[in-house]
Amino acid sequence: MQPLSIIFMGVQGAGKGTQVTLLKEYLAQRDARATFSFETGNGFRELMQGTSYTARLVRASMARGELQPVFLSVWLWARALVHEFTGEEHMLIDGFPRSVFEAQVLHTAFDFYQRFPVTVLFLDIPDEEALRRLIARGRHDDVPEAITRRLAWYRESVLPILEWYDLRDEYELVRIDGTPQIEEVHRAVVAAIEHQRGN
Repeated sequence: MQPLSIIFMGVQGAGKGTQVTLLKEYLAQRDARATFSFETGNGFRELMQGTSYTARLVRASMARGELQPVFLSVWLWARALVHEFTGEEHMLIDGFPRSVFEAQVLHTAFDFYQRFPVTVLFLDIPDEEALRRLIARGRHDDVPEAITRRLAWYRESVLPILEWYDLRDEYELVRIDGTPQIEEVHRAVVAAIEHQRGN
């Protein structure tokens, strides 16, 4: 099996992290190749635990439901690639890119590491379902007002990335209904990946 390069996209609450975990387990059963995965939200949450000036600003910004600056997002995933990626693993990206500009920056990393083709899996759920799931999740920054702002920003700023990917030969965009039960969505994810690999 050749190493896979997969980007999981979707609004917060779409189940990206859960599907990344299930896919890692599926891939582990198929071959001995390790999996490199990075989730931008976890990176920011870890950063928030610090005592630095940057950490304090991120905490305050997250509490207001604001988008974090591009330079921090790029720094988080670029640092992980530089220090943790060996080049042999399957690569699963969750929560990044968040704009066409960031997609272009990430594109340079895929090019540098010679990881094409890349599969983009878009887990699609309605905003109402995302709101329900995020409130149930109960994180401190998951209050209705902040969630609503993040969802509005996502629809306005992130969805154009899908068009950018759809127009490029290096990427295969697959839209998946993220509303069914977890296992059903997982089966759809696996089916999409196996279809792309020609199995």
